[in-house]
Amino acid sequence: MLALPASSRWTLVLGLAPVSTVNYQTSTSQKLSIVGTDSIRYSYKGEGGLNKAVIANGVRIFKDMYVGLETSYLFGVINRDVTTQNFSDSQNYEVILADRVNYSGLHFKLGWAWKPKLNKDYFLNLGATAEFGQSIGVKSLKRFTINSAGGQPINADTLKQITGNASLPATYRFGISLEKPAKLLVSLDYSLTQWSGFQNINGSNENLKNASTIALGAEYIPKFDAINGYFNHVMYRAGVNYTTSPYSINGGNAATDMSFSVGASLPLRTISYINVAYVRGKRGTFVTTGIEEVYNKIVVGFSLGDFYWFRKSKID
Repeated sequence: MLALPASSRWTLVLGLAPVSTVNYQTSTSQKLSIVGTDSIRYSYKGEGGLNKAVIANGVRIFKDMYVGLETSYLFGVINRDVTTQNFSDSQNYEVILADRVNYSGLHFKLGWAWKPKLNKDYFLNLGATAEFGQSIGVKSLKRFTINSAGGQPINADTLKQITGNASLPATYRFGISLEKPAKLLVSLDYSLTQWSGFQNINGSNENLKNASTIALGAEYIPKFDAINGYFNHVMYRAGVNYTTSPYSINGGNAATDMSFSVGASLPLRTISYINVAYVRGKRGTFVTTGIEEVYNKIVVGFSLGDFYWFRKSKID
């Protein structure tokens, strides 16, 4: 994302960003009889995702209040393949059912922020965004292919080709934080996505439920204006997160995701940072959903910036 100060009250943002990603591959085998080696293997593969090209505008309407509008063009392709291979004969043919879906369309998001000053040291930050339920263009192509054991195509045909629209869910977010600039920040965020209002190109909701996330976090800087001491300028962070997903398992309760994280932003020589974090969490609960996963993640990122781009040169 690139933010440009168009005026003292108006900021323009241009950018390209990912929206969602699909990337999985798994397989399972099933024996055809108790005795013998005859079996069938099912393979499932998905890849692709959605991206957006963004033009956003933020305007300061009062001393401490801002409003914004993000206009984005969503685009992308998602491929899902199901491969069946029968090992009960010497031919071992593969039958591949391929589903390719193209997405494209405009998307809008509204934003509001208010930053009143509580006293000489602390500010209160309030913010909210709204993405109302919107429609996006969809092109779906379903094909089947029969391949030999060596992967050579033997036969192929198109099963169905559809052009239509899908309804995206509405998403609402709200956040509140207490801030002591360049020292301390404590924040609480909540979001709700109404997946019950989603419809795919066939008009199905796919049994999705409304999803929500609540997160609590804090950031601390020991001494931002210190002349010496590298670690005086490091930003230390910690947080907890609880998410209810839109997916129900075996028709039961929706899967949940609980996690905590710790991390830091390590300053470089300019105003840029290397961001590192460790995340540990648990998805699902075996007692209620029959599935439970404990995961660990290490996240590394970069924040690049330079105030000098928009400074006017002066001769002393």
